[in-house]
Amino acid sequence: ACHNVLVPGHEAGSAPGAFHNMPALLLLAMNGGRDLVSGAQVGASTRGPDGLQTFEELWHALLVQVRHQLGNSRASWERRWQQTYASSCPLLQSALMSFCVERAAPCWEAAPISHFNHCMMGLATCVDSLIAIRELVFQRQELLLVDLLDVLRHDWCGHESLRERIRTQLPRFGQDMEAGRMLAGRLGRMWVKEVEGTSRGMSRAQMWPAFYSHIAHVHRT
Repeated sequence: ACHNVLVPGHEAGSAPGAFHNMPALLLLAMNGGRDLVSGAQVGASTRGPDGLQTFEELWHALLVQVRHQLGNSRASWERRWQQTYASSCPLLQSALMSFCVERAAPCWEAAPISHFNHCMMGLATCVDSLIAIRELVFQRQELLLVDLLDVLRHDWCGHESLRERIRTQLPRFGQDMEAGRMLAGRLGRMWVKEVEGTSRGMSRAQMWPAFYSHIAHVHRT
């Protein structure tokens, strides 16, 4: 596949485990795990916008949302494995693997490894958002987080000048500036660590961290 890494003949194959929308998880972190529009609790229950007093507290809330999302993905894949993969036998794929021939078992059962990639999407958008929140809410204290959420809830209506200022005057991902590099690296390391941690103990359908792809990291409007 275009974005899956595997060792031919050694593992049963790989596939997209899930595509995880990091900017959406950031919105949940800003709003206590609640959907921005409906108010429904769709993520982990974390502090609401009034309770997030520092950037590090927001970062921790994002981490909790990521763990919650990945935990749900693991549970879903473990169920799917039992329902779909455990008893399936792709004949051609199994016939071409020595492990399957030696054990007289289908590839999903006999292969030493089987994994599914869990891809972070929206890296650049998330980095740009974190920079804007850190500078305007926590460092300069020009607006409250709850007020920023209200602006986003109404899609910047009446606040077009603020949106343009964020887009043109603040550091952004890809400009080779320290703020963007540091946050992108921190976000990437967090993703790898959390996916690997969530996968620990899985013998099948292991979760491997991935980033997909350069064209899916920025939301253009």
